[in-house]
Amino acid sequence: MPNELAPTTSKSTKTELGRFLLWCQSCQFTLANLRVEDLVAYKDWLRDPQPAEQWISPTRWPRQDPRWRPFFGPLSEPSVRQAFRVVKSLMTFATNAGYLNRNACSLVKNVKTNREARVTRYLGGRAVEWVYKAIQGLPAGTPAADRARREIASFLSRS
Repeated sequence: MPNELAPTTSKSTKTELGRFLLWCQSCQFTLANLRVEDLVAYKDWLRDPQPAEQWISPTRWPRQDPRWRPFFGPLSEPSVRQAFRVVKSLMTFATNAGYLNRNACSLVKNVKTNREARVTRYLGGRAVEWVYKAIQGLPAGTPAADRARREIASFLSRS
């Protein structure tokens, strides 16, 4: 089956699943015996993986190196949210495929991210100029092209 994820999404998913499975192994959990309380504890643990010497290294060592650790530090709230989404997807897949009888993740709410913790990105001045030039270069005359030009210009004026 071909990979339907973008390369960066695939890499991130592998990282999060690797962390989760290492945590399960360290706690002697299997996917089948995970309880709601265990998954809530995992979410909390992501915010501060302990013991730190076992889980955290500020240096990116190769995976084969004995100094390698799965974390570079505690995860931010948006990262905890994403990590838990990946775990929920794994558990949902395993349940739907018949590998698990129940999905304990279905009873665990995901982390709410407050607005201050969200990442906001803006286009630089040169990028905005490029967008305006691209809008001006759109073909004119058709109702769809004119509507697209108005919608893009309206969006950019609100930003």
